[in-house]
Amino acid sequence: MIDQDKNAAEAAAQRLTATLDPERVGALLTVVALAASCQLVLKEGMANAQYTSRESGRSLLLVAASSPWIISGLTTQRARA
Repeated sequence: MIDQDKNAAEAAAQRLTATLDPERVGALLTVVALAASCQLVLKEGMANAQYTSRESGRSLLLVAASSPWIISGLTTQRARA
């Protein structure tokens, strides 16, 4: 039983290394970098929206819905999905 598990794990590792060519690794790293940048844009947008909402007395939902930071962050994330 242990030999079967070891053989299955080795076969899975061989398939994984065979499918990780440089193009796929580059695409994966690009997607991860874009996701991280979108999260930072959304974080900045929400921080700005919260500040604007507190200062103006407007609803946070309305301020966030009209924030270009939040709209661009969500649009970019939606386009990748």
